[in-house]
Amino acid sequence: MRAGALGYVLKNEGTALVRAAIKAVAGGRIGSRPGWPTSSPLTTPRTGPGLSAQETRALQLYATGMPMKSVARRMCISEETAKQYVGRVREKYSRAGRAAPTKLELYYRAVEDGHLSPHP
Repeated sequence: MRAGALGYVLKNEGTALVRAAIKAVAGGRIGSRPGWPTSSPLTTPRTGPGLSAQETRALQLYATGMPMKSVARRMCISEETAKQYVGRVREKYSRAGRAAPTKLELYYRAVEDGHLSPHP
C-alpha cells in the first residue's frame, strides 16, 4: 500500500470479487469489505525518522548524487557541517530500524518517506 496500491484481494477470493475490485479501482472507488481490517502493517503509515529541515535538505541534495562539497555550497554551510547533517540522517534512519549506510540507500529512504520523487 505504501508503494501506491489502492487495495488488495486475497488469493482465495473468487474471480467475481477480483473483477469487481479491478472495476472499482479503475472507477476511482476505494473501499473495504465488511470483515476486512481497517488497518494493517501494509496500510499503517511508516513513521519517519524525524529529520530537521536542514537534515532533510542535506539528504535531498546528497541522495540525488551531489558531492558533499556541492551540498555544502548549495546550503551555504561548511563541508564539515554538511557531513554532520548527513551523518545525523544516517544515524536517525539506523535508530528507526531502516539503516542507510550508502548514498543509494539514502536515496531509497528519501523516496520512501516522500522527501524525493522517484526517478523513472
